[in-house]
Amino acid sequence: MKNLIISKSNIIFNKGIPMKILGLLGLMLSLYTIPSFAGVNGPFTITCATTCNASVDAAYQLMEDDLNSSLPNADASNYLIGMANASVLSMKASGSDYANDIDLFVFKVSAGLGADIGDSSLSDFKGNTVRGVGISPSLMVGLNPGALFDLPEWEYFDMNKIKVFVNFFSLDIGALAGSEIDGKASNFGIHFRYKLIDPIAWAPGKLLHWTGVDIHTGFDYSSLTISTSQTTTDSFTSGAATANMSGTVKAGAEISTFTIPIEASTGIQLGYILSLYGGLGLDMSFGSAKSIATVDATFSTTGLASTADGDLDLGQEGKPTAVAPRMFFGTQFNISILKLGIQLDKSLSDAAYGVNFGLGVTW
Repeated sequence: MKNLIISKSNIIFNKGIPMKILGLLGLMLSLYTIPSFAGVNGPFTITCATTCNASVDAAYQLMEDDLNSSLPNADASNYLIGMANASVLSMKASGSDYANDIDLFVFKVSAGLGADIGDSSLSDFKGNTVRGVGISPSLMVGLNPGALFDLPEWEYFDMNKIKVFVNFFSLDIGALAGSEIDGKASNFGIHFRYKLIDPIAWAPGKLLHWTGVDIHTGFDYSSLTISTSQTTTDSFTSGAATANMSGTVKAGAEISTFTIPIEASTGIQLGYILSLYGGLGLDMSFGSAKSIATVDATFSTTGLASTADGDLDLGQEGKPTAVAPRMFFGTQFNISILKLGIQLDKSLSDAAYGVNFGLGVTW
């Protein structure tokens, strides 16, 4: 996501939109310094329309290069695909539970962040390769139906081993982030967990306790619309020509994804304090990410009757990876019924990562 910050002295795109929002949620993502697009065909282009000459073209080129020097190093199609994949990964751990034996219920508040880091690995990660980010704050309620109802049991399937979870959230981004940013984030999901293999206590008092094997499935729906619109006047000079820009630029994206996950997880509990878990999953995802990119500005040159047209190309539409295997692991600190946890997810088919922070109560 690009936040367009424009001042009289310069025009700068950066990653401020998600950073502002994640700051409100208590999350941080370092996006580093974005290197130059200058000298190549970047997403922002200025084309001289009338009274063009070498000096005029050079002045417009300076303005264009200055904009593109702060844009991420990803083409428009990758940007939108990255936004869609990041949205899918941001939902992980928001709608299920992997670490707790639930006697009756669990309630959790969580904040998820997804990022597609492009061609980098975590060891050589640089901010210019980030193709997209996603955020998913969520509230989750889980129940143990077997504690409330007398459920049927068959030879190979016991309804009493099922746990049910519902997660949801809606956030007015503009109300929290201020006048620079407009948008809304919302999500909804229903998940089921089935205890396939029962736990084993390797030491008394849960000093060392294997949680068995759980199967998880359900669905996640996530929607994020976010944009920034700002007005500017600026100028760049080359030789005898000074190029001027006056107007408004709007940038952002609309992301909507629907995912059906299938997961298997296992873990251990050390005493009553620490739980460790991990697993493998498969995400079947649908939806799209569409760009918001408009330039309503006047381009001219001082002393000449020269005009130009500006265009911001962030792509038209991108879709998440349709079928993506994934691995995950997490840890949880247990303070009586209070649970504090973090989960990390990594897609095995693309460069998308997810991290989720949760605070919950289990009874």
